[in-house]
Amino acid sequence: TLHGATGVGTSGTRVSASAERVLVSSSGGAIYLSAAAPAVLTSVQSQGGAIDIVHSADLLLANALSSGGAITVSSSTAQADLLVGNLNAGSGTVTLSSTGTGGTLKDDGNRGTRVVGGTVSLTGSAGVGTASQTLQTSAATLNASSGNGIFVEDGRTAGVTLASVVATGGAVSVSSAGPTVATSVQASADSAGNTVTLSTSSGDLTLVSVSAGATQGTLNLSAAGSI
Repeated sequence: TLHGATGVGTSGTRVSASAERVLVSSSGGAIYLSAAAPAVLTSVQSQGGAIDIVHSADLLLANALSSGGAITVSSSTAQADLLVGNLNAGSGTVTLSSTGTGGTLKDDGNRGTRVVGGTVSLTGSAGVGTASQTLQTSAATLNASSGNGIFVEDGRTAGVTLASVVATGGAVSVSSAGPTVATSVQASADSAGNTVTLSTSSGDLTLVSVSAGATQGTLNLSAAGSI
């Protein structure tokens, strides 16, 4: 357990937090952590400060609450997966990236947890969510990129803008609980199964730019309101 009233670590000197149960907090200061071995971050709370975590092994981030501060979790290590639970930046930004070869972003499988932010950006070189376990978000603006499929369920009933959701391989599937604006959504590889599926359970689906492969791509679009 770590608590620093004015912060924990710095951007240049991160605190190593590789253990099976880690709790970190501050009273408004920024929190900078690193995890070089598989770890479970049970709770990271900053009360308004930024939360910034770099990991080079598999990481479960069960709870991260920033009360408006930016939440950033990143890895460039091959096969380093990020499993996320309840991440809440309020109206702040959440940026999650696993860019090493084979790196993925995955949901913890708990229907009661979501990644919440004004803008949520997700990058997983080998996948963002899976067809059987979507990554759950609640965002006003959503960005996502992957080389092997994007599967997201957004629960913001006020609506979401899909600013840039691009899979260079695999399918794209985004279901949303409110009105949705698809500004830029692509499954760019022209292969069978690389389908774009967009759906709303409430409100309209507004299309600006949505595309799948030129010859084998398929679009599946449905809305509780109009398209």
